[in-house]
Order: sequence, then structure tokens, then C-alpha cells
Amino acid sequence: MREKLAEARRKLLELEAGGTAAHPVEVSTPAVIGPMATSIHCPACDEPFELESHEAHVQGQTRLREARVRCRACGERRSLWFRVNVRVFAAN
Repeated sequence: MREKLAEARRKLLELEAGGTAAHPVEVSTPAVIGPMATSIHCPACDEPFELESHEAHVQGQTRLREARVRCRACGERRSLWFRVNVRVFAAN
């Protein structure tokens, strides 16, 4: 039963913004990526992730940041995706 719950949580995390490169979280600066990534909890054990690395990727005209995270407790790894978009936040 616990594994089914963890799998359902993994699927939900993929559907949320940042769960895939196709649906990244919009941020105004790369400086917020670390704190945002570590605020997300592991779908398997509900412990916080820790940031292992983040790197830039270019897909066509889009510049993305991939944050690679690992759970402190169970070791589950995943990628979280961000798009730095200064113009969106500057206009507000």
C-alpha cells in the first residue's frame, strides 16, 4: 500500500510545474532555484530533498535550469525544472 501511495505522489509531482522540462517553474533569477528545490518533499517518504546540482539547458529558444535533487532519508533522486524569465516578473 505504501508503494502505491508513493507512486501516486510521484505522478502528481510530475504533473505539477517543475515536474518535467515541458512544464517548468517560472522564476525571476537562478538564485531562487536552490531554496525552491529543497522546499519540495520526497514522494516516497515525505522528507525534504537536498540539491545535488543544477545546470543550464537550451531547448530551441528556451533556456531551462535542471535541479537534480536527492532525498536525505531514502535516497530517491529526481530532476526539477525551472525557466528563468526576468521579463515576466519585471512587468509586474
